[in-house]
Amino acid sequence: MKILYVVREIALTGVLTHVRDLSEEMIKKGHAVVLLTGGKKKTESDLALNQLYDSISNLGVRIVKLNFPLSNTSKLQYALKLFISTFQAYFFLKKNKFDVIHLHTPVLSYLFKLFSFDFIMTRHLGNMRIGAFYQNPNYEIAISQATYNDAIKAGMNPSNVFLIHNGVNSRFSQSLSDDAKRLFCKMKNISKDRFIIGFVGTLCPRKGLDILLNACDKLNKAFPGKIELILLGNSHLEKEKVWFDNLLSAYNNPSYLKVFSYEDPKPFYDIFDVLVLPSRREGFPLVVLEAMLSGCCVVRSNTEGAYEQIIHEKDGMLFNNEDASELACVLQRLMNDLSFTKHLAQEGREKAMENFTSAVMAMKTLDVYEKMIVK
Repeated sequence: MKILYVVREIALTGVLTHVRDLSEEMIKKGHAVVLLTGGKKKTESDLALNQLYDSISNLGVRIVKLNFPLSNTSKLQYALKLFISTFQAYFFLKKNKFDVIHLHTPVLSYLFKLFSFDFIMTRHLGNMRIGAFYQNPNYEIAISQATYNDAIKAGMNPSNVFLIHNGVNSRFSQSLSDDAKRLFCKMKNISKDRFIIGFVGTLCPRKGLDILLNACDKLNKAFPGKIELILLGNSHLEKEKVWFDNLLSAYNNPSYLKVFSYEDPKPFYDIFDVLVLPSRREGFPLVVLEAMLSGCCVVRSNTEGAYEQIIHEKDGMLFNNEDASELACVLQRLMNDLSFTKHLAQEGREKAMENFTSAVMAMKTLDVYEKMIVK
């Protein structure tokens, strides 16, 4: 089978990680994969972006760059690039025959509808803002019940929408040794004598970092010197960077906080006591699955995908979206009862191994591809 994945830009996002892991599983099964993209997005962490790009290329994925407008392009450039890329895409698709076209960027859906190419689309985010260029696909993959409902609201026939939860690479199940953990903490100047609260993701308002800082400020005031907060990620837009800098200033750049530019999150999961995802809006976030598979206890807001990923107090903890006080109480409970925290982590790991690996995701995705081929 010859599969085309379409991603508007190569960026440090869960979408691209999803595509990489899906590509790896498809190639393992003997399928050929091509990635069509507008190219790399410039970020503060070009090294990490290049590593992600290379990891896709090294799988054997053929990466083809067209002139798709990137999200940070000016309006005039956006219109010009959109016009050019429309015809580039048409000639590319006519020249190269694909068994399956799988789109991961809704704004580009008009291309395939305009030229009457059948395609599948994955809806990666709940409450997605649909622009004028959006066109419904032939088949749609929803990564959570919330995104499934969004697809139906957008006019999709329920028989053409498939709920397939995200999965992550099984490498996250391989834990570091205790010596390796100590060495990593020493290298990063992270204290293992404190309760380590971690966050992995984009440093932006949607991810709810202000909620997390608020909760940790409350916790630190009640238990001074007992916590360490680690943020791993980058701001992709200038306005996000300004927002984040202002947020840190509002809390006087607390001494318990350390911020690292994005790199491989695996060793961080291994030394976190808990991973917190306080997002205001999500789809089916990969960082939760990565942390669960790594044996790290997860705390997340009860936004899209939450109840499908976590059963509260069984394999993780949930808190009401925007409620920093509740989050602080949850973190306090976990800090004061480490045996409970470890129990949740173990239950979460077993759940992720059974349900949320990229191999499971790929198997279910292939079923959709087969439906497209025989359509």
